[in-house]
Amino acid sequence: MSTATTEKIVGEIDFDSWMPDTMVVSANCGRLAYVVRKWNKFHVVVDGRESQSYDGITEGSLAFSPDSQHFAYIILKNDKFVVVRDGNEGESFDGVMPGTPIFSPDSTRFAYAAKRGEQYFVVLDDLILNPYRGVGKGTLSFSPDSKRIAYEAKKMKWFQQKQCVVVDSVEGNCYDGIGATSVRFSPDSRRIAYAATRSGKWFVVIDSDEKIQYDGIADGFPVFSPNSKRIAYSGRTGKQWEVVVDASVSPRFDFTMEETPCFSLDSNRFLYGAQANNKWFVVADGVHGKQYEGLGETVPLFSPNSQHIAHIAKGRGNSFVVLDGTEQQPYDGIGRWSLIFSADSCHHAYNARVADSWFAVIDGREGKKHKGIGAGSTVFSPYSKLVYIAIEVNKAFCVIDGEERYRYDLIGNMKGRFMLHFEDSGKLQYMAIRGRSLLSVVEGIE
Repeated sequence: MSTATTEKIVGEIDFDSWMPDTMVVSANCGRLAYVVRKWNKFHVVVDGRESQSYDGITEGSLAFSPDSQHFAYIILKNDKFVVVRDGNEGESFDGVMPGTPIFSPDSTRFAYAAKRGEQYFVVLDDLILNPYRGVGKGTLSFSPDSKRIAYEAKKMKWFQQKQCVVVDSVEGNCYDGIGATSVRFSPDSRRIAYAATRSGKWFVVIDSDEKIQYDGIADGFPVFSPNSKRIAYSGRTGKQWEVVVDASVSPRFDFTMEETPCFSLDSNRFLYGAQANNKWFVVADGVHGKQYEGLGETVPLFSPNSQHIAHIAKGRGNSFVVLDGTEQQPYDGIGRWSLIFSADSCHHAYNARVADSWFAVIDGREGKKHKGIGAGSTVFSPYSKLVYIAIEVNKAFCVIDGEERYRYDLIGNMKGRFMLHFEDSGKLQYMAIRGRSLLSVVEGIE
């Protein structure tokens, strides 16, 4: 395979008017969009092409579909909010909920939550669904197979406002509240689970079956295993937490780590981070690991073959990776989102810092030092070559298997996390800016 770098100019950027914090990159890293402001009017620029002017554009509403073929955002027009999809304006509403619109995983369906007068409703494929007193922020979601949709709705029952989860327009039981970000489908799209509260107690609901009552359920839970047969979450009683995996309940801890528990890809194993007596540790398959002063921000992870476990630990002013229980070299810092395994599970890598220098570490070997390494940019290619975005003074460039490629003024990222995409051929694609030119870049990898 050729290792050549190819560039295609897709547009020019007016730096006097663009709003860099609005930048979004498509999943295939072949498209980029952002907002510009001119004379108190706003425009959306997609692939270098500027839209008509609007009174306003809702912050954070720019969204590409998963297949990168469709694009949507919310505008303010004549004091009303309108969703624009692929350049076509929808109906006008008094409000459109932040976090929407959303596309289905297969990119064929489209939904958002809107308000008109005192009524809230979900708009699904341009069809307005049943009205409610409210729709829960962050709860609107499609199933993985794109055939189902769910969200939390507020309604009056016995002169009290209650909340229920609506799945395919069918209301579930009413509760005093539904956990934010807790509504989720199983990977096979057949099951639904969420956290709910009644009379001051919280519990997980799985297909209408209410589980153990707690004083609280951790945000973002429950989670299903990849095979959809298992479920896990953390529950709080008083000031202590315990982890529930299927019907098994752990001992109580002072805290559990955010975004854990989680399952291995084969669904047979689980792990989570916990704190007891001011010490943090990882629990894998019910076995407590060594205690540390702290755990890194990166969630502990299984290798793709489910045989290995890696996590970041902290102690005595430094950080280090722990691989299958063995502590690696300590450093001044470990990069967020950087700890990864290769697809064949034979290699691991992460970004490390000593003083003011950052470098990649692969299987214990340190790479070249840089001013910085882009957050979230460290990945393995399909052929296990290590790739990352290096940052020097006012420049960013791709490093592939230790080889530095062309330098750019900026490489596309979203909220600080760099976006890279491997094509089916194994080539790497990303968006970059050099001077005023917006470029689509494709890197060949041997």
